[in-house]
Amino acid sequence: MHASGLNSVAEQLLNQTLEIVFSLDGSDLRNRLGFIFSKYEIRPAPLPHGHPDVQQKIQLFLEGKRIEGLSPTTTLKGYAIELRTFSKYINKATAEITTTDIRTFLSNFGHLKQTSISGKISVLKSFFSWLHTEEVIDKDPMKKIKSPKKEKRIPKALTTEHFEMLREFCKTRRERAMIEAFYSTGCRLSELKELDKKDIDWQSLTINVIGKGNKERKVYLSFKAMYHLKKYLEERRDDDPALFVTERSLMADFQLGASSVKLRQ
Repeated sequence: MHASGLNSVAEQLLNQTLEIVFSLDGSDLRNRLGFIFSKYEIRPAPLPHGHPDVQQKIQLFLEGKRIEGLSPTTTLKGYAIELRTFSKYINKATAEITTTDIRTFLSNFGHLKQTSISGKISVLKSFFSWLHTEEVIDKDPMKKIKSPKKEKRIPKALTTEHFEMLREFCKTRRERAMIEAFYSTGCRLSELKELDKKDIDWQSLTINVIGKGNKERKVYLSFKAMYHLKKYLEERRDDDPALFVTERSLMADFQLGASSVKLRQ
């Protein structure tokens, strides 16, 4: 006897079952069938699109998040992709999913970067936390799962060639002065933004900078940085104490100065 679509093990099990069905009557049938089935490891076949209960809960979650205001074109779309991948792997109702099930699922992605795995964990945490908060499930299986530690990378230094390109792209004295000060001092851009003209010591070629934690430190300027800073400050016509002002403010002050000259003439 041959049943189309069955593998050899399934066909063998089917043949043995049929032999017993045709040969026995009454209470012995259940016992004999139980004896045969005990010899096999029987698991439910995975559903092609995942368990229908999980699919339903995903739709509830996405709809709930949409109502909360999540962007349908970015965040929700990403959530939907990750959760559908998860649902195809899990062949259980949502309330039956365990932490072990989720860890087994995540183990399939060991080849991915930690940032990608962290993204999957983040989506699953959001999904199960929402279900638990909404009292759809009694326990949150994601509570014991932690995201992998972030990869620490050494920042790449700017090459001499790239810095020369930056110099060539400068269109104003302000831009050139900022680039030179940034390069020679190693300051953060946010720190340069907070500097005042009085912070520069022109004799020692240094600047007093207030950094993180309100800590003051002294940084050093190159001769080229000092030259471009002086050229930039010489062209300014304002009384603003800030070392660097916006181009708009600079132009406004320049135009105001030109108008004053015309009036005096």
